[in-house]
Amino acid sequence: MNLLGLPKRALRVNKVDKSVGVLQQALAHFGYEIVQDEYAARQFGKTTRAAVVAYQTSHGLQPSGHVERDTLKAIQEGILRANPRAAAGRPTHRVRGSVRYEAWVGQSNVVVRVYENTENGENLLAERTTLETGFYDIAYVLPVSTDLRRQAEPCSLVVRALGANGQELGAKTVFDPIETKWANFTQGKTKFRGCSEFGKRKRRVKQGTLEVLAGSPEAEMPSRLSRKTGLAVSCIP
Repeated sequence: MNLLGLPKRALRVNKVDKSVGVLQQALAHFGYEIVQDEYAARQFGKTTRAAVVAYQTSHGLQPSGHVERDTLKAIQEGILRANPRAAAGRPTHRVRGSVRYEAWVGQSNVVVRVYENTENGENLLAERTTLETGFYDIAYVLPVSTDLRRQAEPCSLVVRALGANGQELGAKTVFDPIETKWANFTQGKTKFRGCSEFGKRKRRVKQGTLEVLAGSPEAEMPSRLSRKTGLAVSCIP
């Protein structure tokens, strides 16, 4: 499959495949009618062939009724002219993070949405619901310029966390997003610090370079840190 989801190999009459469904969507986009039965079954049937022949004839191609290289190329170029953002293909950027209560416990079933921030308002790019731990991972297509098919400049995103009844729990603006951007939301005034503060010590323990003896100050440290910071002991390596 290429960047638009169109097949690389030729498609012929009676073929049943998901790539036929992509072809049918492209033909429907150009205004060609395909019966519902063929569309639902993703079948290269009579009306799909008729649509292909009509498209080939109107674009100066050999009206074979088969979808081969020249026809595929013409369809792809037509889609890109009509919608340059399709050139972005599959999502290559992500926003990840956690939504937590004031006690830093993960908040599940929160809808997190990623918007493109434009002069005309916000354009929804993707959304995801948080897991039981409060974690979310959203893949999206980076906004591109309608002229140059590249990242819009300047580019900014808005990440919003929505609770019950659509109540906004928080929002963050991201400028010039990198491939993977982290955005955490914590209810209350205390910012989420999490376990990452102890990442170095945790790595040393895993590598066996830090020896912790029972009854030693190092062994008691998690409990002391828990009392001091309010973190759960399970979050402290």
